[in-house]
Amino acid sequence: MVCGNGPCLRIGVSEAAEGGRANQATCAVFAKAIGILASTVTIVLGQASRRKTLHILGDPKQLIEKLEKL
Repeated sequence: MVCGNGPCLRIGVSEAAEGGRANQATCAVFAKAIGILASTVTIVLGQASRRKTLHILGDPKQLIEKLEKL
């Protein structure tokens, strides 16, 4: 999918948007999809929005390879 700022992913979670639970679930679902630890994924923009920007710790080359497989 392409968004206004380039490629993006749509991630759906069933957790309520209360107390950061939906944000935590978003990070966990994304991490599982690319095979990394949930603790390496954080939301840097959009904590209270439907659109979020994630920061992922790790080797950029390996992360790009994993993302391209999605």
